Amino acid sequence: MGKIYFNPKTGEFWKASMWKRTPPEGYEYTGYKDYYGDTVAKSYYCPTCNQYHAYITTIDYIPLYAEMLMEWTMKIGCKEASKLVKLARFLGGREEHYEYVWKLREMGLIEKWMPILLQVKSRERIQAIKRLLRGENEEKVYAWVISRQLH
Repeated sequence: MGKIYFNPKTGEFWKASMWKRTPPEGYEYTGYKDYYGDTVAKSYYCPTCNQYHAYITTIDYIPLYAEMLMEWTMKIGCKEASKLVKLARFLGGREEHYEYVWKLREMGLIEKWMPILLQVKSRERIQAIKRLLRGENEEKVYAWVISRQLH
């Protein structure tokens, strides 16, 4: 017993017990079981798909990437938020990396630079982002990135 179910229309969770095994209508099985009571489950609303999404973990805290995914999904939608979180985790996953990615998005540079940044070595990747955030010319930053890759 202890299966956890989620309703994407209302954002509510339902946990099966020994006496109530079948969930109410509209609930879907999440793939998680809560035998010991230490499972953390949160739901968050996505404005682009007009549904709630669930994040469930069996550890007693929510990691930074999950917090940022929930926060950004509520602001900009699940598809774009997952891309931004992927890039920030690729950078290193620390709080400063999430700030860099969000600032790049606000500057309108994320669409152009995301494919480039995913192919660059990690040291040059952070340096290129810092140069972009300082307001350096994009063409000069791109030339710098290419020259660093040739070494």
